[in-house]
Amino acid sequence: MAPPTACGHCRHHKVRCSPECKYKPFFPPESGNYVIVAKIYKVEYLRDVLLTEVPSDQRATAFNNIIREARLRHEDPINGSIGKIDELEANLLLGLSDPAVGGLVVGDPVVVGGPVDLPSSPGQSAAEQ
Repeated sequence: MAPPTACGHCRHHKVRCSPECKYKPFFPPESGNYVIVAKIYKVEYLRDVLLTEVPSDQRATAFNNIIREARLRHEDPINGSIGKIDELEANLLLGLSDPAVGGLVVGDPVVVGGPVDLPSSPGQSAAEQ
């Protein structure tokens, strides 16, 4: 059996998907995102706002954000993305404040890529100490 070729929007509405379908880049056939997005947002919103008011160079970002928000709202209907942000923030604070889990203590220097020796006075390199 051949994989589906209609985008999520056309498959959901049981219409033939044309090669110039506006939804195809955002809801590819193998993705199940359209059903979740359609439950959260009205199709008219996607068509009227995202396809007409959002500049074409920003549509991919807008659709990705809509899809992300819809998936989070689907997973947690009460809190949605705010619930996920709160959860991540709590995990971050736990990791930053608890040395037992490898976190940092407030006041420790934070450097991406690992610890670094900081000079004790301005203008002095770590090698001169």
